[in-house]
Amino acid sequence: MVKFINSSRRLLMAAGLLLSTLAAAAEPATIHFANHGSIRDWQSEDKNELFVQDVHKQWYRATFWAPCFGLPFAIGIGFVTGTMDALDQFSSVIVDGERCMFRTFEKSDAPPPHEKRKKAKDAQNQSSKQPDNNALATEQAAKLPE
Repeated sequence: MVKFINSSRRLLMAAGLLLSTLAAAAEPATIHFANHGSIRDWQSEDKNELFVQDVHKQWYRATFWAPCFGLPFAIGIGFVTGTMDALDQFSSVIVDGERCMFRTFEKSDAPPPHEKRKKAKDAQNQSSKQPDNNALATEQAAKLPE
């Protein structure tokens, strides 16, 4: 009987710990009064994510249900909040007339600096490039003796 009680306690404690961890991880992030000056900055380098900074310099990362194609080239965006004027996971942005719905909205570290993102993209582009046969032929022809 004593073993059964101890193992039941352990099981209940483990379940409680798991539930509290899941509840903390699932806590949605919110920027209150988003339409009244609570958004300080935003950045995006691609069509799949958006970084938003509030007036307290806390960064948030939003992902979208579908690619937001105009986002990497946008100069300005519109934030669409609900009736409570809060930017959260149920919000969206308007980019060049396209409404992009948030899939997630969570607290985040600051986005990587532009130089690091540019270097990572350049490295990715270099690895996917095919050799240019015309450039190789021109280079080889220049090395030939006349």
